[in-house]
Amino acid sequence: MSSKKTIYPLVNFPGSNHILVYQNINQGKEQKQIYVYKGSTQSHKSQTTYSNGITVKLLINQSQKNASRIKSVSQYRYTNKADQILFAGIINNHQIKKNTVSFVLPRNWFVISKTNLVKAGKDIKKNTKKTVSKQLKDYLQEHPKEATNKSAIQREENELLKKYTKKTLVKYSKN
Repeated sequence: MSSKKTIYPLVNFPGSNHILVYQNINQGKEQKQIYVYKGSTQSHKSQTTYSNGITVKLLINQSQKNASRIKSVSQYRYTNKADQILFAGIINNHQIKKNTVSFVLPRNWFVISKTNLVKAGKDIKKNTKKTVSKQLKDYLQEHPKEATNKSAIQREENELLKKYTKKTLVKYSKN
């Protein structure tokens, strides 16, 4: 039995770069994660998936356009008479055998821990203007005819911003 649900990012970065945020939680010797996302674009509330007792899979670089969360539940189910007789004393019929949550993410999604997201945000805020303006200056030196075309400059600046943001997110991401 499985259910599929489209998910939306908590944070959008320039260039349609989206984030699936997770937080590590230590439970004794084990480390679990809580994954945080939105259930709809209009929602201000976040939704979570806690990895305690379930298997979480991150499937990235898929060719699809939207991110989704697929929850699969497998149960013990004895359907024929022989199995019902053989396992008569065991009361695990219809008990959950395994829970799996798969996050199927397009290429423009990044899986980043909460602490690395803060670092990435600070890095982007601190260095974006300096880096993008330097690269834009280099571009205009290579293409002097574009210097008077405001729309071309704006387009190139947006493209450089997208590239820098993506490079920074790759640096801090889990994928």
